[in-house]
Amino acid sequence: LRCVDRDKTQSALVLGFPSPSRSDPDRFATRVLASIASGLGGRFFEELRDRRSLAYTVHAFGAEYRLAGSFLAYIATAPERESEAREALLAQFAHLRDTPVTQEEITRGKRYMLGMYDIRQASGGAVLGDMIDAWLSGEGLSELTSFQRRIEAVSAADIQRVAGRYFDPGRVVEGVVRGTTAGA
Repeated sequence: LRCVDRDKTQSALVLGFPSPSRSDPDRFATRVLASIASGLGGRFFEELRDRRSLAYTVHAFGAEYRLAGSFLAYIATAPERESEAREALLAQFAHLRDTPVTQEEITRGKRYMLGMYDIRQASGGAVLGDMIDAWLSGEGLSELTSFQRRIEAVSAADIQRVAGRYFDPGRVVEGVVRGTTAGA
């Protein structure tokens, strides 16, 4: 755990887990999982912000690199609720490990991923960046035409398998920027 205290009205907590590398086919399940957990209507948002009022904001996302990946969840909360928010966020990771996502969640997650991909493809710079990334770190340019198919192929069983493999609470890395109730 790395912690820094700041004269702020919020505490920011990040939990990170190892996840699939850039060359691992499980990265597609991780991407869909991130869209299921994050954003308006996502599992983390609904539970931690809407139901429990623990978060000002909550977000989950993955990062893929040549040899490894990371899956991160960020939550901003009141300093006095930091411990409760941490435990609730860890419980959400456990829930992903132990309980299959619903068909509605997986459909929404895939739709979001594919919509964001289509929007990204409207930028020539983004397309060029994707080409360079595929060429240097990925499977080659052919992967650019298989993205949609690979996202659509992700199943609820894939999501649970990946969550079970990577979201081990014994391997979590944490960082906190701890606010004070005095605020800035």
